[in-house]
Amino acid sequence: MMRKLIDGSLVLLATLTITATAQARIGDSLAECRARYGHEVKTEAAWCGGTAYSFKSGGLFLYAIIDGDGKASDISYFDNTGVAPLTSATKEKLWKLSQRGKVYDTASIYLWNGRREYKKRLGQEGGAHTVEYSWDGKEALVMNPAKNNGFQIRSLRQFDAEQKTIKAEAKGQVKVGAITQVK
Repeated sequence: MMRKLIDGSLVLLATLTITATAQARIGDSLAECRARYGHEVKTEAAWCGGTAYSFKSGGLFLYAIIDGDGKASDISYFDNTGVAPLTSATKEKLWKLSQRGKVYDTASIYLWNGRREYKKRLGQEGGAHTVEYSWDGKEALVMNPAKNNGFQIRSLRQFDAEQKTIKAEAKGQVKVGAITQVK
């Protein structure tokens, strides 16, 4: 019993530590990402357009794609301390941070919001996805598991752009850029 209590406390402590420092949000500028995490450890052309910046901070490895507007439109999070997937509590905290304080999920039946679950496929991608719209239906975020036990959050606009790239890649029309900086 005592061992379970200690193990549970350690998991909770690790979750709180990661979420206390992991605050990148969809819509952040590169300067805001650098202010939260320090200088990036890697920069490369993103596979779907824009530039990808990798950061290590607070037990997480973050892969943020900055789009043509200069804002983070796609962020993948990975546990930087092991191969374990992020906890549900950590994922939910990161999801809420990307909502940037806007109202997304409410109990009102009159608002155009709420989560929509896609269990097997969304667009060109397999696997489970969740889409959640803002109260006015003008914005949406997409979250899904990422490769190597990661967790990915994207704007719906970025998701749509990536779907076009996936289609073009399937036809052999896309080539991914080379790494431009590694530290």
